[in-house]
Amino acid sequence: MVAYQGGYVVADNESDGAIYPFSEQMTARDLPRPAEVDVRDVEALVAMPRGLRSAGSQSTKDNGEVRPKRERVQIVGKKWAPVDFAGCDECAAARGKPPKMGGLSVEGAAFWNGGLWFGLRSPLVQKKAILLKMAGDPATGLTVSEKVQIDLNEFGIRDLTVHNGALWILAGPADESLSAHRLYSLAEKTAAPALVRSNLPERSEGITFGPNGALLVVTDGKGKPGEACTVASTWRWISPL
Repeated sequence: MVAYQGGYVVADNESDGAIYPFSEQMTARDLPRPAEVDVRDVEALVAMPRGLRSAGSQSTKDNGEVRPKRERVQIVGKKWAPVDFAGCDECAAARGKPPKMGGLSVEGAAFWNGGLWFGLRSPLVQKKAILLKMAGDPATGLTVSEKVQIDLNEFGIRDLTVHNGALWILAGPADESLSAHRLYSLAEKTAAPALVRSNLPERSEGITFGPNGALLVVTDGKGKPGEACTVASTWRWISPL
C-alpha cells in the first residue's frame, strides 16, 4: 500500500498484477485506476519521482516452483525490469527456496533519504531483518548497493513507509505463523529501530500515513486466487502517533 495522488493504492497479491486506487477516506475506488502491471505477487508499492513503482515478492510458490514474473519490478505504465541480488549473499542463497524454508521474500519498499530501499520478510540473518538499498534504474534493472541488518526481535519486514523523515517498519513473523505485528521507526540506517506499537493486527500487510498523521493499516485476506476470500481484507485508522 502507498499514498499516491491524493489517495491510496493497494496491491492485491492474489491477483495477476492487480493494483487498486482508493480515495483519501478509503471509502471507494473512485480514483482513475492505474494501468495493470506485468508483475505477479505484488508485495511492495512505492511512489518515486518518476511514478508509481511495483515490486514482486521475488519468492517461489510454497512448493518451491519458480515464478519468473514475481522476480520483476516495474514503473506503472513502463516495461518491467529484473532485480539482481548478487550484492546480498544471503539473498542470492535464499532465492529459489520456498518462503516457509527461509526463501527470499521482499514485502516492503520505500524511497528514503534519496534512495530506494527494499525490506525483506525473509531470510533473516542472525535473527535480524534485512534492509537493502537498491541502485540502478527501475526502468531497466536494479542491483543491491548496500545491506543493513536491523533487530526486530526475530521478525521480518512486512511493509515500509516514510513519515516525518523516518523510515517506518511493519514487522511480522518471517514464517506463516500468526502473531500480533509491530511498528518500528528508524531515524537513520545506523540507528537502532524504536518500537512504537506491539499490538497491530496479526494479519497486517500494509501501512502508510494519512495527512493528519494517523496510521492506516491494511490487513491481508485469506483465500485462494479466483475464489471468494474466507477471511476478508480489512483496513483501519490508528490515532496519530
